[in-house]
Amino acid sequence: MKIDFFITLQKVIETGSFAMAAREVHVTPSAVSMQIKSLEKYFGQALFHRTGQNVQPTLFALELSTNMAPVVKYLVNLKNGNASFLEGSIKLGIVGLMQPIVLPGLFMKLRERGHKITINCIPGRSQKLIESVKTGELDGAVVAEPEMARRKQLEWNLIRDEPFYLITPEAVIYDGDPSTLAELPWVGYDRASMLGKLSRKIADEYFQAPAPAIELQSLQAVTAMVSSGFGAAVVIVPDGDMDALAGVNVFPLDDAAPTIRFSLVTRKVESRNVMLEEVRRCILPATK
Repeated sequence: MKIDFFITLQKVIETGSFAMAAREVHVTPSAVSMQIKSLEKYFGQALFHRTGQNVQPTLFALELSTNMAPVVKYLVNLKNGNASFLEGSIKLGIVGLMQPIVLPGLFMKLRERGHKITINCIPGRSQKLIESVKTGELDGAVVAEPEMARRKQLEWNLIRDEPFYLITPEAVIYDGDPSTLAELPWVGYDRASMLGKLSRKIADEYFQAPAPAIELQSLQAVTAMVSSGFGAAVVIVPDGDMDALAGVNVFPLDDAAPTIRFSLVTRKVESRNVMLEEVRRCILPATK
């Protein structure tokens, strides 16, 4: 009898549906049905009362699932090399903007918990890192989440949602009229990045901005150009560090303005990788 059959049993009980359980364990509904029938044949008892699309667990199914839950958890952990303290390696892609925000806390929490998980950090742009997660080259990646994120194969866990700001030289005060900025060149992020594409879209829609006169790759570089009086820009401020915007005027956008989501992306089939799950817990913000 396979461990997966008992995991499937738990999911059917939780969801009340073979089809929904199939999505949870990433198999077809017919495979779920086959696994449940195998369990019923093995134990010689029905596990569910079937009524249309919904199923209700029998008392025996509830008792079996409850008693098997700790055993299944132990066997899954054992299969993945889990112990009280985890040891192994994870390949984690991470965009430059999120490296100083995510990595210090991740390494600190892993050390505090006594794990010996080696994090192989792979830098890169979001699009390339996402593709590397899909192909299995990376276990996961911290990236700017695309507006149309693929969710059939990938799982997205939000880390932070960053708003955009307009910044101008200190001599330029924006009064809500885009013509105020008409004489200024624009500074942009690298258009090959998701951040560059989205900030360019906002500059165009909100301020009728021309194409950037120069494209840069960091907030520090963009701010330096704006503070010198060269032009205006639309930026994000990672970790809310407004001190990084010294020497410029800062104007928040309205509540309807787009934001950029930074998320941890993993393959759904990796949901039982205990080391990756621990890394996920260390990275994601605590929920109340």
